[in-house]
Amino acid sequence: MSAQPKAVFLSYASQDAQAAKALCDALRAAGIEVWFDQSELRGGDAWDASIRRQIKECALFVPIVSASTQERTEGYFRLEWRLAEQRSHLMARGRPFLLPVAIDGTSEREAHVPETFLEVQWSRIPGGRCDEAFVARVRKLLAGEIAPPASSIPARGPGLAATGFPSWALWFAAVVVIAVAGIVATWLAPRPSAPVAGTATAPGSAAELVGKARGLLDDDPLITRRNVELAEQFALQAIAKDPSSAEAFAAAAWANFRFIQANYEDTPKRRADLRSHSEKAKLLDPESINAELSACGLLVVNRDWAEAGRRLEKLVARAPTSITVLREAAWAAARSAPDAELAAPEGKMGFLDRLRAVSPLGRSYADSSLAAVHWRRGNYRQSDRLLDGVFASGQPERTSYLLRLLVLLYGWGDLAAARDFAATIPSKLLLEDVFIAHVSWLWLRSGEYEKALETLGRSQRDMLQEALVEIPTAALRGDVHAAAGRPAAAELQWREAVKTYDRLLETKPDSASLREGKATSLAKLGERKAAAAEYALARELKRNPAAGTIAWAQTYDYQLAAGDREGAIVRLDRLVQRDYGRWPNIYTRLRDEPSYRALHSDRRVKAMLERGARWLAEMKSGTGTAPGAADDEGPAAAR
Repeated sequence: MSAQPKAVFLSYASQDAQAAKALCDALRAAGIEVWFDQSELRGGDAWDASIRRQIKECALFVPIVSASTQERTEGYFRLEWRLAEQRSHLMARGRPFLLPVAIDGTSEREAHVPETFLEVQWSRIPGGRCDEAFVARVRKLLAGEIAPPASSIPARGPGLAATGFPSWALWFAAVVVIAVAGIVATWLAPRPSAPVAGTATAPGSAAELVGKARGLLDDDPLITRRNVELAEQFALQAIAKDPSSAEAFAAAAWANFRFIQANYEDTPKRRADLRSHSEKAKLLDPESINAELSACGLLVVNRDWAEAGRRLEKLVARAPTSITVLREAAWAAARSAPDAELAAPEGKMGFLDRLRAVSPLGRSYADSSLAAVHWRRGNYRQSDRLLDGVFASGQPERTSYLLRLLVLLYGWGDLAAARDFAATIPSKLLLEDVFIAHVSWLWLRSGEYEKALETLGRSQRDMLQEALVEIPTAALRGDVHAAAGRPAAAELQWREAVKTYDRLLETKPDSASLREGKATSLAKLGERKAAAAEYALARELKRNPAAGTIAWAQTYDYQLAAGDREGAIVRLDRLVQRDYGRWPNIYTRLRDEPSYRALHSDRRVKAMLERGARWLAEMKSGTGTAPGAADDEGPAAAR
């Protein structure tokens, strides 16, 4: 059924199909056009394109929230929710579009839904059986009106009109309550993680927009790409309203820093905007903490660790309780002196110690940062111990979730535990590129190919790019199809991957990693000559690493794709050695990934698998030594 200009789109988990149908039937009986056809929910490219078009064209999006959606952290309905959320950001404030419906007692406070779903009034319709008031509300929303809450929507608090008091008395009482609440909230409110200058807080003012931007950038422990995108929009709006606001320029600069630091988008324009906004912020207010923080971000991006560390240390003295400042200071210190946080000088608190003292959330940030240090060094037991404390505190943050997944999947290679943990990852993180990549690899290694494809389907970009993950989504889809025995589908995806590599190489022609990735995709397509040319160029860009070195051995993936079985085995054998800090990752990949199982019959590979299993058992029991420091790999490294 095609969507009409006034159509309603029902989005639901498959377990709620009966309730969704009841709601659909009631709306259709009232003459309202509804997009809902259970028989079509079977997947496929044509169906996927139809879903996306319906969401783009529908007049009202109705997500059905329930205990089932709470339990399911994965599902196509979550992609539908994300698409609707993204469309809502393009709409004018006040335009009706989202109408969440809870069909059971699921709490809004605990609901695993996009943030925009919490900004509108929910409806509660047990079992999807709606009344006339709800139908009337839908009609008004479709007509573009802001309808009053329907009778099926429970009040969020006790109503004043039913008390019997005159309206003026109720109004006066409400004013008093609000005033007292404001005083108490001000007294109890925690200090902002990065102080924002300015006193104007009128709705829509530059100061209010800056506050929204800083909240998205600094205060959400599960910060996402969407946070950063929205923060940048708020900051640029603030600049347009008040070009003299140093805090607006500092917020815009910090958003660009986040884009670059997370590897969401590291382009010449991003770097130019970071520099421009940062310099303007410093000129407008040299004493601003946020302006100085953005200047330090510019130094970090330019890898001037020493100067960044010096200025951040001074900034910590000015803002000793700012979580944002302390985190950046600790990170810069770790880059300039990798062992600094593992052994701070006697009598001197390190930045992580200061971060722990700020708040319970600060402790989680600090312990997660230290767990990342141990992850990079291959100290999985120490990383696990710190992460156990973080999750026991009830305040895990983004890095906590990522590190635990990485340690379980690549460090210990415990697929069952990794699958169980993946089910607990917040839904907003499961839409991030780095989580999409690693969770899809988890399902690939587990042999659950449809789940791998469903995970990759959450991304709307042709390139997964975040932290150390930088790979075309189509390349991963091709690998999944190949493992599932679908060679034609795999070929189609690998050809799309080559196109993506070509597009990226137009702006980054000297990227060795992109050229090596393209060479690998070409090799999988059987285009050996073109693949060899790209691979040779990648080696040149890497300055032709000598045989036997780690950099030389890390091209084993290309060797296998190119049909050089001997070259792949020799390189893998070099990496599954204790002197290479990532040997458990290579061992577990060799053991679990479908494309490497063809090598298991080789006696040398059998020996690798035997020693890898033995060493890993020793590490788990604490009787073996840690692998040793890795080669400058960040917390998201897995390959």
